[in-house]
Amino acid sequence: AMDEDGNVITWKPKDDPHGLVTGKTGKGKTVCLRGIVQFLAAHGWEIWGIDGKRIELLGLREWPNVKLIAGRIDHQARVAHEIYTLMQKRFEDYEAGKVRLEDFTPVLFVVDEFKTFKNAVTRWYRSVKPKGPGSQAPVLEEISDFVSLARKVRMHLIIGLQRPDAEFLTGDMRDNFNFRV
Repeated sequence: AMDEDGNVITWKPKDDPHGLVTGKTGKGKTVCLRGIVQFLAAHGWEIWGIDGKRIELLGLREWPNVKLIAGRIDHQARVAHEIYTLMQKRFEDYEAGKVRLEDFTPVLFVVDEFKTFKNAVTRWYRSVKPKGPGSQAPVLEEISDFVSLARKVRMHLIIGLQRPDAEFLTGDMRDNFNFRV
């Protein structure tokens, strides 16, 4: 992209593994996310995504290298869990000596409207939660762990939300988003 002074803006996932796109409603967050997804998919990255609005990213399902884009909240929770599981599998394969880190295909996990996703998955989890301890959807902890760990196995997260409030991104999680638009 270009900034207002004509300078090229780039994202270097090796240096800044995760990205944050913020702005008011209608100011281009989703357009920015779609552009990043399309560019990386065209360059061989595997794409997994959650569409908090349920309609904005679904057209990307037909793109090459796009594995999953979820709309419904139960599907969104499943995609978030599956991406976490993939990360864990990559760690296991590396620890077992089956692969080198550079052998992994880069993966982008994109979450548009993270706040909406977090609120929806919390409501959904309350309706399906088994009896017992824990009121937070486990998938939210998995996303937080993903942000802390995934870069080593060539997996990256970019999220869109209106404001990066501590209410939605805890301090340790927010600190891992050095690429910001």
